[in-house]
Amino acid sequence: MPEMSTKFVPKHKGDKNPNPKLIKFVKHVTDRVPGKIKMTTDDPEYWGLACIFEDEMDDTTREASLDLLLDMLLRSPLKVREHRTYQLLHEWNAKKHYTPDDASFDELLDKLAWFGMLEYDYGDHYTKEGPVAGTSFERKDRIYWVPMFVPGSAEYTNMNVELMDRHPELAMFFERMTFLPLEKVTPMVPMGGSGIGMHVIPVEKAISMQNETADIEHISYWLKRYEGHLAVGICSCRYGRKKLDEGCADDYRDWCIGVGDMADYLIETQRGHAISYDEAMNILKIAEDNGFVHQVTNIDGEGKIFAICNCNVKICNALRTSQLFNTPTSRAAHTWPKWSLRTAWPVAAAWSTAPPAPSVWVRNSAPNMANRATPNNNSPMPPSGARRSGTRTTATRTASTAIRREQRHARSPVRRISPCRAT
Repeated sequence: MPEMSTKFVPKHKGDKNPNPKLIKFVKHVTDRVPGKIKMTTDDPEYWGLACIFEDEMDDTTREASLDLLLDMLLRSPLKVREHRTYQLLHEWNAKKHYTPDDASFDELLDKLAWFGMLEYDYGDHYTKEGPVAGTSFERKDRIYWVPMFVPGSAEYTNMNVELMDRHPELAMFFERMTFLPLEKVTPMVPMGGSGIGMHVIPVEKAISMQNETADIEHISYWLKRYEGHLAVGICSCRYGRKKLDEGCADDYRDWCIGVGDMADYLIETQRGHAISYDEAMNILKIAEDNGFVHQVTNIDGEGKIFAICNCNVKICNALRTSQLFNTPTSRAAHTWPKWSLRTAWPVAAAWSTAPPAPSVWVRNSAPNMANRATPNNNSPMPPSGARRSGTRTTATRTASTAIRREQRHARSPVRRISPCRAT
């Protein structure tokens, strides 16, 4: 199993006199069982957020922030993400005096959202036909909650370039939070994920030959549903792993598409910029041409998503979970093309002679996409966008055990020598 990167030394790892409110906060938010029992300053939950609360805030702001965040958490230590309206939070401030007045309290809410410690939406008022007519998207309409670490605040910190440049250990925090909580749970989750986390969806051309398909199987369904509220931003996995020198040749910008209220959140917290339906489809087409995996997050329940990620299997923290445990459980996992070990990938052959991935990474029509670098074509990975039985691998939502047994043999040498994969 992967060890934590040693690229950086977290400044607050091993603090002798931690803020007890911060310890209490991260202990509640974590979904890692040992952390629920005992949280120490050596744990990534602590030192990952300590660099924000201790180094980015003055004493007054720090105490006000932690008091507010702790009040927003549920009494149950097993739950987070309790929704609180903007009006309710202001009523709390009037009683508890987190800040002196309404204006300074709004500044506090904005600061916590910028750091990724608070998340908000506008009520998710969308139907299959698009946003509900008359929906207001003003500050007073916001609904706030404390996000979990993953998916949640760990990603948001890694989508904040300014914050990451000051505190690169946040990349280590994100990587640990995608691995440690699932270390014991993943093998027990049934095939397909049982509704947990992110799930692969097929592109339309991969299912066009079927007689019937559900609306949610079409990427364009989601884009039409949220049209007018689409944004694209930094890929937290690509940027975080790049900081740790574990990245690949992808440009980290403009891969992850936020939809609906998440699009507004990304724009308003400076993590992304608005795009049109056509621009979103172009990004998805480029991702498809490169063999990336389209994944949607649906932790808010059936019929709702807030993001479409275009994941590179070499560095995606979500897909890594399935690969590490050799089972397509908490993610409907990406699968490799079915190569024959006796033909295309002979065991006795030198891995350095493996076919290179195609150079199709330059993006011309999406915003800010010109003149991007091409990848290192000496990668020993199977060709990006390869097909198995005439279907692109990105359209695969589940994987049979027979395919995965063959993958296990083909994948092991790659994991040892590729600089793009976690070891």
